[in-house]
Amino acid sequence: IDGKLYSDHYTSGVSPGPHHLKCTKHGYLDYETTFTFPVQSVDCFLSKTALLVIKVRDKQGNKVVANVTVDDKEEGESDEGSRLVARGLHKVTCKAKGYKRYSSEITITNYVPPAVGVESPPYYSMQCVLEPLGFWGRIWEKLQTLLLNVVKRQEKTSLLRESS
Repeated sequence: IDGKLYSDHYTSGVSPGPHHLKCTKHGYLDYETTFTFPVQSVDCFLSKTALLVIKVRDKQGNKVVANVTVDDKEEGESDEGSRLVARGLHKVTCKAKGYKRYSSEITITNYVPPAVGVESPPYYSMQCVLEPLGFWGRIWEKLQTLLLNVVKRQEKTSLLRESS
């Protein structure tokens, strides 16, 4: 409380008035809040994970369906989604056809309580803002697709020859 360590349920020496409370436990997200003593009782909400909401938009704010990865794990294609993440640093990457790849990192440290009067779970939020590819970027993207299709056809032809 106010930067001083107290054990569970021990409040001797806490003066009346507003105070800052920080609860920590190894392996859990920290929890911080303010309270007024002695009128208010305070609960510490300790959680091992937090909800990370990811929204994908273009520079004008329009929704864009993109392939989203979190910590190199594919989450699928979506314009908005969420996943539970543990405490620590997380890398988010969004890639959509016709747009430049977007990557950013977010650090999850504290339990984020829902807004007052809101019935949603606590969460962290991140927005991938995608920039359209320029002319040469679109040409390069099309060339990569063509080359990939040529390689697939060659592999298919090779398999057909081997089976006959």
